[in-house]
Amino acid sequence: MLLVIFQFIKEFAELALHIDTAKASAVTLGVLALIDPAFLANLVLIVILSGFENFVSRIEAHSDDRPEWMNKVDFGNLKQRLMVSIVAISAIEVLKSLMNIDKIDDRRLAWTVGIHFLFLISMLVVALSDRFGALSPGPHLVVRSQACAGCLNLPAILADLSPLGRGKVKVMIAPRIRRLSLANFRSYRAASLSLEHNLVALSGPNGAGKTNLLEALSFLAPGRGLRRATLDEVAFNESDGSWAVAAEVDGALGLATLGTGITAPAGEDAVLTRQNRIDREPVGSAAAFADHLRIVWLVPAMDGLFLGPASERRRFLDRLVLAVHPDHGTRVSALERALRSRNRLLENPSPDPHWLDATEHETAELAVAVAAARAETVQRLATATLARRNSFPSADLALDGWMETMVLAEPAIAVEDRYRAVLRDNRGRDAAAGRTLEGPHLTDLAVRYAAKNIPARDASTGEQKALLITLVLAHAGLVAKMTGIAPIMLLDEVLAHLDPQRRGALFEALATLGAQVWMTAADPALFADLPGPADRFAIAPGRVMRDA
Repeated sequence: MLLVIFQFIKEFAELALHIDTAKASAVTLGVLALIDPAFLANLVLIVILSGFENFVSRIEAHSDDRPEWMNKVDFGNLKQRLMVSIVAISAIEVLKSLMNIDKIDDRRLAWTVGIHFLFLISMLVVALSDRFGALSPGPHLVVRSQACAGCLNLPAILADLSPLGRGKVKVMIAPRIRRLSLANFRSYRAASLSLEHNLVALSGPNGAGKTNLLEALSFLAPGRGLRRATLDEVAFNESDGSWAVAAEVDGALGLATLGTGITAPAGEDAVLTRQNRIDREPVGSAAAFADHLRIVWLVPAMDGLFLGPASERRRFLDRLVLAVHPDHGTRVSALERALRSRNRLLENPSPDPHWLDATEHETAELAVAVAAARAETVQRLATATLARRNSFPSADLALDGWMETMVLAEPAIAVEDRYRAVLRDNRGRDAAAGRTLEGPHLTDLAVRYAAKNIPARDASTGEQKALLITLVLAHAGLVAKMTGIAPIMLLDEVLAHLDPQRRGALFEALATLGAQVWMTAADPALFADLPGPADRFAIAPGRVMRDA
């Protein structure tokens, strides 16, 4: 990179020294000579950053200035960008040769043009091969409207992939944590649990650290864990700021060791980067853990879900989607950044229409991808909740948003076009409001208590808790059917809210799922009726002891 910068400065100085006497053709050639190293510098930068994110580790830059393309450039995109840059550099060389044609012999000109066409053909071959590869059928729905928006028809895809209907039945795998180790995490300077069974019972007084163990496990899933804590908040108070969670997993790909954590920050203003490893090898993000296990949880903080703001229900819904589509979180974050970029542009009384069009084009693509994943999950979850037959109530689910409704009936490209038109027509209104007033970022999850046909918010506290359990159990079954992986379930203080009949129904449902289940309770007597063998632990502040 330094050599390229030096070459650029050298060419610029040469052009500047002779600009007053140079002819127009010489100035043009000089400018072309500057464009060459500029293209080359961009190429080097893309290769360094994208290569690092694809093959080493995700760059966790918590900033609105993070380039949007860093979220989208996978290995196939990287190849295409490399070829486009090479073709552009080659085209500049051809143009320079044509402008200097009187000084170049025919043989050299022919080679220059021929090599350019060779690069051009190579670029087309790479693009076509990636295109055909993207269109090949896979086991899961991947919404990428940027790649093939016009050929995406969600109803057909949902019918083909439906695990609840006539699709192929997948072999079910139930991953199990064999050992969990913590270092400098929350209330634990160090802790280790060895496990043999599918049921794990953690008992101890309030504040002892039971939920901390579940939170440590939740960091083995994409996202910020079950408490949505920042990376520095989970570090042990008396540590150097570093923390680590490691789990030996008998998972979907066999035995593996998954690890995540942060190193000690270099200073107060240091940017914390979460490191993720599989068998001690770095991976880009925690989404890579989804190849080995999936995790679903129910915690007391979710009890107010039906009474809280729509943003809480969207976050809950996105967590449900994330367990099925590990890349969903990345798309939601990219949509939020695109909306912020649009809002900043609209703050200008005379925004650049080209920038605004480009931003709205990207926003529409991301919005449709997010809406489609949510709509698919809710549609399947609604079917699963109504089909359940146990002591927990059935729930009617729906999404309160026109885009989620439209995306199930129309091709994605049609929904994108409509949303772009909405954004364009509402620029004045959105500028006055200081925010975008339409889109999936405002969608609400509507839940009704089916037996009484009333909104969940109007149900009693006990009924709302039962509805939450219904949703989580149905979601766990849905994840298992869609991915072939029974998710590990984390149930924090759930048994205390259930009567003996519903506790028995919960145990029966968990046994049917076949997943490993981690449960906490302040009173160990709640675990007296656990079906089958269980790993029981007594939790005290900073300590974990096996309970006979």
